[in-house]
Amino acid sequence: MRLNRPITPQPPTTITNEARQADYPFYWSGTTLAGFRGGAAAMYVAFGRAAGWMSPRGMAGGPPDRRHGPDDGPGPQGKDAGDYRYVDVHGAGSQRSDPKAGDPAMFPHGRGPQGDVIRIYNYVRCVRGGLN
Repeated sequence: MRLNRPITPQPPTTITNEARQADYPFYWSGTTLAGFRGGAAAMYVAFGRAAGWMSPRGMAGGPPDRRHGPDDGPGPQGKDAGDYRYVDVHGAGSQRSDPKAGDPAMFPHGRGPQGDVIRIYNYVRCVRGGLN
């Protein structure tokens, strides 16, 4: 019986995240969300911080403030985000979703109750299979 040889380890890819910190990227999975967004979103795994933009009300445990909408134009990001705080709300290894296409600037304070960071331009890991 022939066993697969291990893949040669690669040095980790690093990025600069939305808060201008060294971090690890999100990697697309092969899973499309076919229901809620009609196939326009897909799942990814966060290899680094699975961060969100939290408002002061959200940080205190209250309901989040109204998010910046797509018709409002791009808002501040990174260290210019005002009272919003960049927080690792889910942790490395979490699974979340992003739109498959679009402009991340349209989500300056993220999406959802924790303001999940939206990058859209996520990374891909090539995986080989088979016996050879």
